Amino acid sequence: MKRILIAGGSGLIGTALSREAASIGYEVVLLSRSSGSGKITWDPAAHRIEVDQPQSFEAIVNLAGSNISGGRWTDRRKEDIVRSRVNSCHTIQAYLQKGLLQTKVYVGASGVGYYRNSGEAVVDENTTTQFADDWLVQTVMQWEEAHQAISKSGIRTVITRFGIVLSKEGGALKEVLNPATFGVLAYFGAGQQYWPWIHIQDVARILIYAIEQDDMKGIFLAVSPKAVRNKSLTKTIHQQLSPPRIMIPVPRFVLRLMLGEMHSVVFDSCHAIPKRLMESNYTFLFPEMENAMKDLLRKKKGKE
Repeated sequence: MKRILIAGGSGLIGTALSREAASIGYEVVLLSRSSGSGKITWDPAAHRIEVDQPQSFEAIVNLAGSNISGGRWTDRRKEDIVRSRVNSCHTIQAYLQKGLLQTKVYVGASGVGYYRNSGEAVVDENTTTQFADDWLVQTVMQWEEAHQAISKSGIRTVITRFGIVLSKEGGALKEVLNPATFGVLAYFGAGQQYWPWIHIQDVARILIYAIEQDDMKGIFLAVSPKAVRNKSLTKTIHQQLSPPRIMIPVPRFVLRLMLGEMHSVVFDSCHAIPKRLMESNYTFLFPEMENAMKDLLRKKKGKE
């Protein structure tokens, strides 16, 4: 049985990947701060993994990192966001160099925050950010640089820039749906900003695809081929819910008061296209927002 090692395996993406990998015959092992069956204990802040003899894996997938939307971007939070990402990469790299971890392919997570507010322009893997001095962009660049360093050991390295991951189990969709309990659905500002989204099942399948396609290396955008505007996304959600909700715009100043600097992310427009995935002939399960929402919300319809 092929083994796969996942760092950050208890999160939204890691849980979906674990489920998908196990369903097609992989043995899943987690790098975890807690001990237990199917786990290898680690402490990335201390650059330590609890292995004393070589462990071989078909792939290592690194999804580790502090939640970027887990609180206001204070100086302390910013430091934790960067350090948690870079330390996880450096720790895995050190144990690969020691030979205590061995793998054919390394897959690292990244995000579309690299592009920030690119407006109406279409962006892909070949697009250079126009906001190199922005803190979030610099964070993504440091993260990707730490991932890419692993390729210097001769290991095939893939970096997946995730868009907004849609799942009924958490993430952005859950946050959008929270006000629905009170009969409303919100969009942000005029709602014309592009949101590069991706269904959670496609996320897991793309990661497996990256592992199994020997010619894949470098940066790949993990987003749907059809980005939608924020207001359009909210309308699509609205169409799947019964009874109907009231759609309301949330002014920018309200989120600025609530979230501080972090509020800017939901107002960024990023019309990202997964050019390299499409060129590699990956088949999306959910390329269209309507079908994605039908799948994600079908159990909720009529029960809200």
